[in-house]
Amino acid sequence: MIRCLIVDDELIARQILEEYIANTSGLMLVATCRNALEAFSKLEQHPIDLIFLDIEMPLVNGLTFLKALT
Repeated sequence: MIRCLIVDDELIARQILEEYIANTSGLMLVATCRNALEAFSKLEQHPIDLIFLDIEMPLVNGLTFLKALT
């Protein structure tokens, strides 16, 4: 089972991804986040294998968030 995290500031994008993950065998949604700051917190709490990451977000954009993980 691939543990997934959604990070997107747009509600409709999160909802579409949630539905896709729910209908795809082998994927398990662990959490959804509205911004990178929430995502940092979730990553500390849960092991994640795959991140669906928006690039253009307020506060910290997706690329900056990704670079901070490495």
